[in-house]
Amino acid sequence: MALYTPSEAANPTAPNWDDIQSFRVKRLWPQPEPSWRILSPSEWARALVQIRGWQMRRFEPRAAANDDSF
Repeated sequence: MALYTPSEAANPTAPNWDDIQSFRVKRLWPQPEPSWRILSPSEWARALVQIRGWQMRRFEPRAAANDDSF
């Protein structure tokens, strides 16, 4: 679960919207975390890239016996 706290400053790339000051994140599954972690926007961005990498490695295509390359 991820929640965010808006900043009082405007978002530099979309001035009509508030920027984000921080994120509060908590893992709910498979190993729930007991408390919230507070991350800066850059820390949350790095975490998302890391999570994406874990998912990509988890679902990498594997050769099957009927593939041409097998």
